[in-house]
Amino acid sequence: MRLAITILGEKSTAFIADVLTTASNHKCNILELSFSDFSHSATAAYLLVEGNWNYLAKLETSLVHLQKRLNIKVCTVHLESQDVVAHAMPYSLEIIAIAYEDILQDIMSFLSTHQIVVKEIRSSTYPAAYTQTPLCHANFVLLIPLEIQLILFREELINFCDDCNIDAIFEPIKR
Repeated sequence: MRLAITILGEKSTAFIADVLTTASNHKCNILELSFSDFSHSATAAYLLVEGNWNYLAKLETSLVHLQKRLNIKVCTVHLESQDVVAHAMPYSLEIIAIAYEDILQDIMSFLSTHQIVVKEIRSSTYPAAYTQTPLCHANFVLLIPLEIQLILFREELINFCDDCNIDAIFEPIKR
């Protein structure tokens, strides 16, 4: 069985070591771990943990105690099976644009209308050199179903990005 864990706390890396030690003590394997600082004042961690149902239940109980002791917020979700998308090509999409309020929502709407599976998004906003104009930079990991004609999708994506004044790089992920 698997357990997805999201942790949010004040800026600190100390709680990650405690969470990893707790998972190890409960004989749970860390399959995935992502860690980020937000605005230099908050820290978030995302974990995918695998183990026997009994060990995962004990881990959840221990996380409740850690939450109180370390003043963090913990959210868990049990996952029964692995979500696999069959017959898809992995692609990366990198965008850079002048930041506007709904830029990520617009991109996600475009992708969802084309039945594209978004596996991962990493986004940040930063001031442009010289002008200090706020820019949005985002990286997407996409799974493109084999039924979709890539040349047509690529053309629609380029037109969408041009209409929104977004620079984009769309390419297959190579191993």
